[in-house]
Amino acid sequence: ELYKDYQEQLKEQDEELAEKVDKNKQDIDAKEKEINDKDQEISKQKSTVADAKTEYENAQSTVKTLEEAVNSLSSADTSNMSDEQKADLASKKAAAEADLAEAKAAEEAAKAKLDEAEEKLKTLEGEKETLDGELQELNDAKAELDKEVQEKYPEVAKLLEDYNKSKEEYDTKKADMTAEAQSEVDKAQSHVDEVNTAINNLENKNLEKEYSPTSSNINIDIDIALSTDPSIISQLEEFQEIYEKNKDKYEYVAEQTGVAPEVIAAIHFRESNCDFSTYLHNGQKLGQTTTLVPAGIYFEDWTEAAIDAINREKDSTWTSEASKLGIGTNIGSGGDLEDMLLFTERYNGFGTRWYQGRTSSYVYAGTSMYQGGMYVADGEYNPNKNDQRPGTAALILWLTQH
Repeated sequence: ELYKDYQEQLKEQDEELAEKVDKNKQDIDAKEKEINDKDQEISKQKSTVADAKTEYENAQSTVKTLEEAVNSLSSADTSNMSDEQKADLASKKAAAEADLAEAKAAEEAAKAKLDEAEEKLKTLEGEKETLDGELQELNDAKAELDKEVQEKYPEVAKLLEDYNKSKEEYDTKKADMTAEAQSEVDKAQSHVDEVNTAINNLENKNLEKEYSPTSSNINIDIDIALSTDPSIISQLEEFQEIYEKNKDKYEYVAEQTGVAPEVIAAIHFRESNCDFSTYLHNGQKLGQTTTLVPAGIYFEDWTEAAIDAINREKDSTWTSEASKLGIGTNIGSGGDLEDMLLFTERYNGFGTRWYQGRTSSYVYAGTSMYQGGMYVADGEYNPNKNDQRPGTAALILWLTQH
């Protein structure tokens, strides 16, 4: 309405100038629509790029997982393996190499897809830059026309000022709403990326399990003596105090999962020094979405998270295998020590035993069974570094003996 009044009064004073002003406004409106449409194209393309980037990063992660599996299988110590174990190893290595070749092809395809998406985004942003320049020229022309109106027809200029002020307020509000909407889009995209990454991490975890030894190749020696190292004994005593103080929590999780409270407490110690503000899954802080395996889960309560962690380990694969082989099934209260230690070793992974030919520090540190060496980071084993914390065997034995 403000612009209509302004245009009518200007037309009464100067019809030719009014036509120039109206033509300029129509050109600006059309150009702003072009820019708005281009912004929407760019926003969609940014999502496409983000998806392609996540797909490529996940493909890289899968390749890395399979490369580590192939390298580990290639370097595994076969000197103490039976013919059956050697055959199983060879079969797994061949399967891992085939999967790796397929994963590398997928990685190359994902990289090509990402490059194409980024190139298209670059083109769209270049087109947007051109449109912005054209709009600036039109706005410069508008400023000149506004100046001419103000100089020739000051009585009409008041309506022009009101219109320009109203349009500025509208444009500001529109920009704020657009920014808010884009923020929501970015949050949604971030959530999608997190979910896709979590799915990929889970798939990679399954690959790690697929190319790890089966429980049929694992024997647990329970002829174990506790270390007399004062540091180990001090930690075991501190662990016992924590266990007694929080026994009700461990027993509740035990009731819900069928795994002995001593086993749950031992895992809790190894994962986070019995910190109840962390995930039993991996030691990360509760109240935030996990980024380590298993990635993409969210809990705020330790008990709920612990039940989920234990039940994830007692998955269908483990249950079926354990039932078939008659191992790892007696891990409840009063269960066999062998089955309990087997469960805790699988919880952390059989990598040390299978790929390094040594006993797991996660299980045997602080006992007569410990041979030294430990994983200092994911996939990084240091044979010369000794674990200074008691393993699950020492922790469980201490509780049962005291």
